[in-house]
Amino acid sequence: MGRLLGLVAQKPIDVHLRAEPAATKEGLPHCVGYSGWGMGWYDGSRPAVFKYPPPEQRAKDSEPLEHTCHSRVVIAHVHEEQAPVGPGNSHPFHYRNWMFAHSGTVNREALANLLEHAHRKSLTGSTDSEVLFHWILQNIKKTRDIVDSIRDALRSVASESMQFVLSNGRWIFAYRTEQPLYAADWSPENFGRPWIAWGSPVRLESRDLAQVRAVFVGSETCGGMNWEPIPAGRLFAVSPRLDRYEIDLEKEADFVH
Repeated sequence: MGRLLGLVAQKPIDVHLRAEPAATKEGLPHCVGYSGWGMGWYDGSRPAVFKYPPPEQRAKDSEPLEHTCHSRVVIAHVHEEQAPVGPGNSHPFHYRNWMFAHSGTVNREALANLLEHAHRKSLTGSTDSEVLFHWILQNIKKTRDIVDSIRDALRSVASESMQFVLSNGRWIFAYRTEQPLYAADWSPENFGRPWIAWGSPVRLESRDLAQVRAVFVGSETCGGMNWEPIPAGRLFAVSPRLDRYEIDLEKEADFVH
């Protein structure tokens, strides 16, 4: 499992990630108890990521790892399962203009067998999450309707408990089954202060949010906001204008507010 967070802001903001080295010599210095973490954002229309551990960063470092991105859309993830360590297995994953982070378990082999060659050869790691990402994108490519495509993709996925965040650089989509997932509005009128979330091993912060509206989705409540549960089986969507929608994938309904 893991921590999962996504945001859409009113305009591009700086978001700073800081990962402290561990006090113990056991495990990875910036990732003790975890198998990786990452932050993704959009540089214009192209996704970009900062992940641990990158190829040049090995387990002997004693300095904090830090990075600041500037984007309207940000997705962050900390992976708690014992997956093989490496940037290819750390979330978020990206392909063309899409970005994705996931928590839960699906049948990797079964889904991989459904992927077209272009998607199979684009896999960079050994996680089931990346295969699920490409399976969803393969369905989107066929129909061009994002909601119907996600609904069709999930019909082929056997998973009792999962959650994910998906973005095309403009919208964010979030979905869960049994695992909790929450949504929250951030307004300068209500908060008027920098935003801080998480703490160990990864801390996220944005001073720009003291003056900018945003909508968050996350696997846990953090940052001092009023979080509301996203109902299981509902696809939660946030538009570039920060409009919020909930779509019942079981009933194949239109947007409901």
